[in-house]
Order: sequence, then structure tokens, then C-alpha cells
Amino acid sequence: MRGAVILFAATAALAEPGGWKTYSYPDAGFSAAFPAKPREAIQAHRSATLGRLESRVYLVEHGGAAYVVTAITLPAKARAETTASALLDDARDGFVAGVRGTLRRESELTLEGHPGRAIEASAAGQIVFARLFLVRERLFQLAVVFPRETDGGADAKRFLDGFALTGRRAPRYR
Repeated sequence: MRGAVILFAATAALAEPGGWKTYSYPDAGFSAAFPAKPREAIQAHRSATLGRLESRVYLVEHGGAAYVVTAITLPAKARAETTASALLDDARDGFVAGVRGTLRRESELTLEGHPGRAIEASAAGQIVFARLFLVRERLFQLAVVFPRETDGGADAKRFLDGFALTGRRAPRYR
């Protein structure tokens, strides 16, 4: 039993170059690379189109930048009655409005076959890179925000590319 605990502790945070580590969150269904251990919080909020939502937020502020993964549990009715494209449009619009930004670029992408979007926005002296993915009952929002005058591109890429799904596999959105 003690060996299992040691093995788990060793795999919970895998070291990467430059002080970054991969942290695993099996209950939320993902792992992600962060420059430090994320603070975790649960937030409840209301969406005009989806109603009451609960999200788990994993946040690191480091070197003038903020790195955040948000896992939002979507209501069953929204998943049953809304297309992936419409959910992603709504998430994009809410995200850009939430950072009080302007959408600069957007492209479609997938993660293990799950639909998503890559977003670049600008907001009050900041650059925001984000990725949104619909996976089973969750919407994952990954975002990195850094001051416009800094070159956070390499760390933004490391963070965004360091996200992976874990746990069970399930049907895709339509």
C-alpha cells in the first residue's frame, strides 16, 4: 500500500524543463502543465443561455502572466438540445466578454476528436490566448493572459500544448 502512495505522489506532478510541472486532476478529467502549483476554486455563475453553471478553476499567476484551466459542467439539457458549434460560439462570446476583450483570431481545432476553438483576444494592455474544448459533459477553457509588452508566446504555447484529457473515453458531440 505504501508503494502505491509513493507512486501516486510521483505521478501527480511530473517535472518538465524550466520549473514547469504537469499536474493531474483525475476527477476533472485532465492534466495540464503549469509553472507552479495551481490554486483551485469552485465557482457558480449564471449564463444567459445555459442557466446556472458550476466550474472548477485551476489558476497560477507567475511572471506577470496568468494561466488558468476552467472545467465547466454543462447542464444535460444544453448538451441534448444544442450543437457543439453553438455551445462553442456561446463559450467564445462569453469568454471574450468576460475578459472585456476584442476577438482577434479564431480557428477550429480538436483534441482527441473532441471539438474545440483556438482564440486570440486583446484586452486593456494584455494579450489573451485561449482554447475551448467540449468533452463529454464538460467545457474546458484554457487561457493564458500576459502583458502586451512582454513576449509570453513560448510559455503560452507550453501551457496550451500541455493540456491533456485523462480518464474514461465517451461519445463525441454532434
